[in-house]
Amino acid sequence: IQWSYYAEGPIRATPRIADGHVFFGADDNSLHAVNLTNGRKAWRFQAAGPIRSRPCMGGDRVYFGCETGDMYGVDMRGEQRWRFKAKRGLTSSPIWHNNVIYVGCQDGMVYALDASSAYPIWRFRTQKPVISSPALDGNLLFIGSSDNNLYAVDVRNGREAWHFEAEGQVNSTPAVAGDTVYVGATDGAVYALESLTGRVRWKFATGAPITSSPVVVNNVVYVGSFDHHLYALPA
Repeated sequence: IQWSYYAEGPIRATPRIADGHVFFGADDNSLHAVNLTNGRKAWRFQAAGPIRSRPCMGGDRVYFGCETGDMYGVDMRGEQRWRFKAKRGLTSSPIWHNNVIYVGCQDGMVYALDASSAYPIWRFRTQKPVISSPALDGNLLFIGSSDNNLYAVDVRNGREAWHFEAEGQVNSTPAVAGDTVYVGATDGAVYALESLTGRVRWKFATGAPITSSPVVVNNVVYVGSFDHHLYALPA
């Protein structure tokens, strides 16, 4: 073991590595910044609730949400720069692009926030909680919802470009490769959709629900299922 770091609660979130540090949230209501080389604490930021999503980086700040619905922008010294309050928890992991933060919320909304001020540029409403994390390709933001839909949202105006309805909740994070978006659903299927239209290119049925997020490498889609199998599928 190279080093270990103790947090005062379970660590459910995926860490983010940047600028020689590991940034991660925990159920101790804190975002931790730890030196990548020696595992020593650089700083710890106290949030309003458990942090169970992966933080994102942009400019000189780290952005993250917590289960109370609070979204934070914190500088690299661990000082709060802004705070945004959503109506329900933020389990979705945010992404940063061109000084905009995109994140889903359990209130059924997808938010686009100005990364400098937390001003809501637009809100996109789905019908049920959004657990899925967003994926961006060009001007289209792809994100799933518990209302069984995968949505493509135009980031320029927050309007729906298209949606695809599966037969179960879409809680996994979509993956985009080329002109195709891949996503799993709790109906047990993996879907390959044309990214510009949402048209189904192919569907592969596993034996149980999928909440795993697919990964595409060298034209192969890797995804796990509750049926105990990891699948490698031709993209």
